[in-house]
Amino acid sequence: MVRNFLKIAVRHLLNNKGFSFINIAGLAIGMASQEPLRTRAPDPDLRRQQQFPWAERHADQTER
Repeated sequence: MVRNFLKIAVRHLLNNKGFSFINIAGLAIGMASQEPLRTRAPDPDLRRQQQFPWAERHADQTER
């Protein structure tokens, strides 16, 4: 079943070369551009610790 799916996917890519190129190029650009943004984003755990400094002291009393 997986082999048939791959055959259909390759056949679709070969029949629609321009459309496939645009889709794959857009995916590649999106993935490449999110990586620098993701590495520069602040750490959410560090931000939470700065925002709630008392939470560490009362961690055993916190309900989840």
